[in-house]
Amino acid sequence: MVLRKLVDPRVLVRVEIDLGDKQTAESVIEAIVPETESQADKKRGKALVKAEGSKAVLIVESNSIGGARALANAYIYLFKTVFEVLDVKL
Repeated sequence: MVLRKLVDPRVLVRVEIDLGDKQTAESVIEAIVPETESQADKKRGKALVKAEGSKAVLIVESNSIGGARALANAYIYLFKTVFEVLDVKL
């Protein structure tokens, strides 16, 4: 018996970080958006960042758990770096 692949696997990760005010969230997202626009390998996964009120939101989509984890970790580290540069207190 041969098992057929019916649906491509897809892993979604959503991370929300409440930054306390809308202006800070928008500033953080503005700093990170260029990175999402220059993703090298979109076949393995993609990331979206956006502001929702006072929250900075990261959404990662990948075809594997490992790919989603790697991409999410890379963007979380990028958020950390932006927080340090902008002196954001969490």
